[in-house]
Amino acid sequence: MAKTKKNEEEQPIIGETVELLKDSINEGTSNEKVVNHDHTTIVIPYVKSKAQGNELLYALRSIEQNIRFGANIVVIGDKEEWFSEEITFIEHACISENPQIDVAEKLKLAIASEDVTDNFIWTNDDIYLLSPVLLGHLEIPKAKGILDPVNYNGFYRENMSRTIELLLENGCSIFDYGTHTPVVYKKHKLVEMFEKNPELLTGGYLLSSFYFNWIGFIRPIHLDWKKDAWAISIVSKSPDPALFDTFVAEKLFLNNAESGYSEWFESKLNELFPQKSSFEK
Repeated sequence: MAKTKKNEEEQPIIGETVELLKDSINEGTSNEKVVNHDHTTIVIPYVKSKAQGNELLYALRSIEQNIRFGANIVVIGDKEEWFSEEITFIEHACISENPQIDVAEKLKLAIASEDVTDNFIWTNDDIYLLSPVLLGHLEIPKAKGILDPVNYNGFYRENMSRTIELLLENGCSIFDYGTHTPVVYKKHKLVEMFEKNPELLTGGYLLSSFYFNWIGFIRPIHLDWKKDAWAISIVSKSPDPALFDTFVAEKLFLNNAESGYSEWFESKLNELFPQKSSFEK
């Protein structure tokens, strides 16, 4: 069975104070600790009810196929029957219809978990690695222009507006780091961020955008899917197959919006990543 960490009430790892998070980070130096500090943890938050297909399975296959550094996999959220022992699983029920509130709670668990390395990668179940990837590829900050709520609706627009307001209060830039590509977080910087901005603990903010603007990257790489070799997003259920193949051959990362997932897209994922990974039973 995959290793499971229950989110039980006696675990002082969530929600009360940032000091508890800091204490949790500093705990766990005994021989029972599972994490391999020669590796970097890849953390994937996962809500099974929101999955449209086998995104997570193919994301994990892509990771095993293409990462070129030692990594541990931690999934926070829901468990699939096919998880192997190579996945460390931390149980967490989705707590809100606002996705960013749920993201905040899962990120707190990652910060507090002794099974997550101090520097860790945060990615999603619908992000796929297309080519060999070094840790340095993931550490480079990437943005897609400036945060602009006018382009969005619903929770995301509200979350973005709150994020902009708090960033400006902090005298920070307002680049949009929500590129749907993997990012690398440092636990001590996250703790400092939450400690100095306790509003973030309640969720309802775009945490990746807040984090990278707050820690002070002045000139991130600005992604342009038509020109660069970084990422391609699938937003339509019927993309042009020839264009899809052309772009996929040139990019490091592939991701899909909810509107872009289809039987056709899953068949393409199976073509790209047909080999069963060690993360599957």
